[in-house]
Amino acid sequence: MTMKQKTRDNLIYLGVGLGVAGAGIFYAFYTERTTGTIQQIPGPILWGIISTPGIVALVLEGFWKYRRRLALWIILALIAAINISVVTIAYWRGWSPPVLVWSMVTGACMVPIFVLSWKLLRAEGIGPTKYPRRKPPSGLPAPGLRGKRRE
Repeated sequence: MTMKQKTRDNLIYLGVGLGVAGAGIFYAFYTERTTGTIQQIPGPILWGIISTPGIVALVLEGFWKYRRRLALWIILALIAAINISVVTIAYWRGWSPPVLVWSMVTGACMVPIFVLSWKLLRAEGIGPTKYPRRKPPSGLPAPGLRGKRRE
């Protein structure tokens, strides 16, 4: 059963939105429970909570047809790890640039990410597209040819 592209995209966005909302609610309950007040989330941490799932979702949506390839999941894990490490470094160094600066840098970094992902995923010999129909080991014709006359 295949899912319509619009439905799939909406489910990805819904999942990202619920993840971000869940992280915010978790933070509110956690800080209220430990300190007695809900503290303000530092800028870099807030940007990491919002941007990491968003970036991963955009790449996953753009390369959905390659979702069964290990290379895509490695790329997604690297993207998330890099974004989280940059956010962590910014937080520990005390950097808190405006959201516009974070957005511009993130947007500029997305272009090479998409280009490299496209080149890696479209490479020859990676994934199932190289051999779309194979002859089964039993010597029978491929499943798509059963019951049809071969010429």
